[in-house]
Parts: sequence; structure tokens; C-alpha cells
Amino acid sequence: MKITDIELNVKSIQNVQKGRIPPSSPRCNARHSDCFVYVLSGEAVYTFENKSYIANADDIIYLSHKSTYSINVTDENYTFIYIDFLFENNTNTVFSNKIYKSKSFSVHKSDFEKLYNFWKFGKKKKKI
Repeated sequence: MKITDIELNVKSIQNVQKGRIPPSSPRCNARHSDCFVYVLSGEAVYTFENKSYIANADDIIYLSHKSTYSINVTDENYTFIYIDFLFENNTNTVFSNKIYKSKSFSVHKSDFEKLYNFWKFGKKKKKI
């Protein structure tokens, strides 16, 4: 099921981080939360269900709770901001991982940056 198929509310944000992955192939088995990743720069290949997709700057990636995937960083400049969160009233549905590609997503970069700065420098112990 696609995340856009039903209306969902975020219950809590668990973590917000800015960083990079060393060039390698990290694998995630049964992800601990849902996640949005905003790609700031570089390129990486994400593999979901044996299909590979390239993520570039200004793409937004959705990683589903309980999903399995791998990441192969193909550009040492690959940087991102990610937000781990939980949906309210999640019925344990596993949504499909997806890379959303649009030139217009760059307008959301400031939203991810603001949330990261709030998380890092604001009232970190309080769940949003």
C-alpha cells in the first residue's frame, strides 16, 4: 500500500538527524519506525524488494516501518536529513518504500532544516 493512499497523522517524532553514510551497502531489516529522508546532495541507490532506485539531491525518500531495504552510496558527497516518526493509530500496515522525485521538492529543504535545527538546538527531550 502507498503512503498516499490513506490519511495519516504523525503521533510523534522519534529522531531528526543530518549526516552522511560512508560509501558501503548498509542494510536495514525490519525498520524501527517510519522515516522521511530529504537528500541534500550526492547520490545513493536504494534497493526495495529487489528493485533499485537512484536518490539524488532534492528527492524525498519514504522508508516504511518494519520494511527491509539496502543503501549503496555511489557519491561520497551523499548527505541528507532524516526524520524518524510514528504514525497515530498505525494498524501495523507496512506501506511501500518510495523515492519521490520532483524538481519542486527543493522548497521543502528549509522545512527539513528547520525541524533539524529545532530538534538539535530546541527542546530536544520534548516529543513534537
